[in-house]
Amino acid sequence: MFPLLILLVALFSLATAHESAPNTSATLDNDTVLVFFGTRHGNRNPEKFVPGAPRDWGQEGPVELTSFGKRQAFGFGRELRKFVAGLVDENFVPAEARFFSSSANRCQMALQSALAGLYPPQGYASFDAGLQWSPVPYAIDDPMLRMYAVACPESDAAWQPISDDNLPHLVNLTEAKKPLLDYIAAHTGWNASISNAADLADNVINMDLYAAPYPAWITKPNLEGHSAASLRAEILSFAENHQIACAEYAPCRDLMAGVWLQHVISNLQKLQAGQNDLKIIGYASHTEVTLSLMKALHIVRHEITTSAGFLIEVRRSPEAGFQLRLLDHDPNPVDDHVIYQAVYTDDLQKLAKEDGVWVPVDDFIQLIQPKAISDWQSSCGIDLCKQICFLVLGERIKFDLFNCRNEALSIDDLEKYAPCFYLYERITIGAIDATTLDYNNIEESDSLKPLFDIQDKISGPVQYLECSDSTALFNSELQRFLSTLCGVADMAIHWDREIVRAYNYQSASIAEPPRGYRNPASEIMKWWIGDRCEQVSSKRTASLTVAVDPKEIFDELSVRYTYIKNELGLWATEAWRLIHPTKKNDCLTIRPALFSLATAHESVPNTSATLDNDTVLVFFGTRHGNRNPEKFVPDAPRDWGQEGPVELTSFGKRQAFGFGRELRKFVAGLVDENFVPAEARFFSSSANRCQMTLQAALAGLYPPQGYASFDAGLQWSPVPYAIDDPMLRMYAVACPESDAAWQPISDDNLPHLVNLTEAKKPLLDYIAAHTGWNASISNAADLADNVINMDLYAAPYPAWITKPNLEGHSAASLRAEILSFAENHQIACAEYAPCRDLMAGVWLQHVISNLQKLQAGQNDLKIIGYASHTEVTLSLMKALHIVRHEITTSAGFLIEVRRSPEAGFQLRLLDHDPNPVDDHVIYQAVYTDDLQKLAKEDGVWVPVVDFIQLIQPKAISDWQSSCGIDLCKQ
Repeated sequence: MFPLLILLVALFSLATAHESAPNTSATLDNDTVLVFFGTRHGNRNPEKFVPGAPRDWGQEGPVELTSFGKRQAFGFGRELRKFVAGLVDENFVPAEARFFSSSANRCQMALQSALAGLYPPQGYASFDAGLQWSPVPYAIDDPMLRMYAVACPESDAAWQPISDDNLPHLVNLTEAKKPLLDYIAAHTGWNASISNAADLADNVINMDLYAAPYPAWITKPNLEGHSAASLRAEILSFAENHQIACAEYAPCRDLMAGVWLQHVISNLQKLQAGQNDLKIIGYASHTEVTLSLMKALHIVRHEITTSAGFLIEVRRSPEAGFQLRLLDHDPNPVDDHVIYQAVYTDDLQKLAKEDGVWVPVDDFIQLIQPKAISDWQSSCGIDLCKQICFLVLGERIKFDLFNCRNEALSIDDLEKYAPCFYLYERITIGAIDATTLDYNNIEESDSLKPLFDIQDKISGPVQYLECSDSTALFNSELQRFLSTLCGVADMAIHWDREIVRAYNYQSASIAEPPRGYRNPASEIMKWWIGDRCEQVSSKRTASLTVAVDPKEIFDELSVRYTYIKNELGLWATEAWRLIHPTKKNDCLTIRPALFSLATAHESVPNTSATLDNDTVLVFFGTRHGNRNPEKFVPDAPRDWGQEGPVELTSFGKRQAFGFGRELRKFVAGLVDENFVPAEARFFSSSANRCQMTLQAALAGLYPPQGYASFDAGLQWSPVPYAIDDPMLRMYAVACPESDAAWQPISDDNLPHLVNLTEAKKPLLDYIAAHTGWNASISNAADLADNVINMDLYAAPYPAWITKPNLEGHSAASLRAEILSFAENHQIACAEYAPCRDLMAGVWLQHVISNLQKLQAGQNDLKIIGYASHTEVTLSLMKALHIVRHEITTSAGFLIEVRRSPEAGFQLRLLDHDPNPVDDHVIYQAVYTDDLQKLAKEDGVWVPVVDFIQLIQPKAISDWQSSCGIDLCKQ
């Protein structure tokens, strides 16, 4: 058997359909144009550790990637580099590569480690001689790579018989192994179950890896018929049992694999259509998902070890066109890796007619298409509009059923919303038990047939319900509506579970209600209805035609409904994200003086501030480091910019890495020397330059020590993070209000931009004449970014700058005027309230929420970090009441929170800036007058309560509403 890291019975026996795998890897075909790879995460810690067992391992925390897991993934990346050497650039090139991970730390860290092996920095990508690593960005996609982590009723249903050990083979296994399961339960205190036996197996695996002693009840078992060896073997046989069961059970397998399968198909089809220039696409996921996908690809595989997976190699044969072959990859057993031909199912083998290996892409797509999922919400049984009205009868339904805005209400609309309306009434009077409803078949329920009675009362296909129309129908339905709402407040025990369920599915990154979650039905809805409940109750016995002013009630309820959405929206901000093409007005780079520190101070100190002894939490926010321009000056000699437009440069990586190192000095007494998930959270915008900046900063913050180190030649260890564009890149999501706020900036229509355009018309025309670009502030800013990087790389300017033919300008004055345009639009956004408030609001709320959790004793975090863009970071700093008018690349802020024995929770605000590239400084920020008034004690520390009260008005807890998005209508 080919050796590998995990299980089954022999610890390193390879779990494949082959008797053995080769010792050497396959080689790339000469005609290959695209390679996909998928990998399971590397070795991880168990979900729980064996009680009472001596242990000097597992410091990373439960289910976190271990040093062995990093080594496995890094080894795969190195082997992958050999395999794709003739196809994929030696450095990461965004135009040819895309990578994806589940949100789980272990998957992100495994992917980062694999990419470290795939892309050891060469030439321009290298930024630190002692760090043989360079950051690589990726997307996080849980519906594709971790379906069970999003709220998906169909997935829950598919997992239920597995989790409960109710599949026939699990029932049989539980019965056959009852003495063993009882023995394990007796010595661990865990329940007797397959799941807990699997946890024990994970412990045993890692005990072997770390040469840790087993507990005596394993080495000297008191279980009939078992020696130490046989007991160990039986324990190991439970490893990954449920995950493998999912991949073998069609309802579970199909949901785990379907979205990923569609992603593969879509990229194959784009390749065939000439719309795909990618050369490598990679994914990191989990056992059940990766194994399910391999089965959906028609690879014969019954289990996969840690860091194992598959490759799809696609070639364009001159004779046969697009063809592909499927490959397996496995660790051997830790640091080495092997890539080899997969075994095909019979159905796939029939398609490989030519040589038994290569399959026509068209035939392959036709074979696998039936299991692909293109709409994961539908496959999960989620009706987005329906889920909203299951939560509360919201604004959409209120205004559609009882329309006071002279809008048409069609029969189709009534059919759509009436089930929700009627459902609430039936639950309120106890006719329906909300805890037993089949939410996927509401309209088909026999008990709800009367809901269509509403239609019978409408004459014609369209009915106008105006505020002046006080008909019996209108008033009776309104009364019923209000009665229903009041009744819901009394159904707290029934609705708590449904409210959690309804909100939970919205976020791909949240699978559980937040800590401190309270029952909204009982605590919020009663306030929402307020005295209206009493008012309606008193009228329930009155005539159904009683006069009610619907507009007054609707206006009041709308305000209170917004409060509910804000409360619950704090942890559901990922709901229905509508991805939008990136705005042209993106983060540009730095200010006129190349690395002058843009602060409110005349000068920045040479040494950093030090942490207070009572500090308990530090926030940091940083703008990305130096990047390339959006477009390069035509015909200018250039040996820089190989990373691509708007990508992070080696100087930007150095700036971010320098910030991380300075931050390590600052938080040394507070934050662990290695990344510890329980104490740290990090966030980035989706932009490559921001992700890479954050990764580089975290490399400086967490140089691996002890258990975190996994390669002697690599002074780096992966750190996971979340990607959150509504918080850190609002203009990259579909947000009508953001577009509207940006419009006068993009069009140079704000008064100062109009004046600047007129005053600088000769210069703008001169730039346009020599670049071919339009004469605009935006293009002048692009030229400024070119000049900045020409300076950094000591590259020559074009002759029309060094020898200008523009009246009144020398080379020096022309350069200075060009540089004055850098970041113009981004700064304009931060100065323009409609733009600033939208850019900063969600981030501001995130800060507030974490401060409030800290005050309530619900936050054990010690550091929270963010990487974003000029306009967002600067806007947030202004919202925090820091006096700052511009920020250079990699600059930003810190919020230091202390718990003073005398004064309680206080905070101070700090700036941080590069000085100018590799060094960094952290220093006291300048406060606005309003904030300075709150720092009564020493002019620096501000009570947290007062600070929150000051900044709260600009916080956004429901970004969709602030963007003007109607989710149901969308």
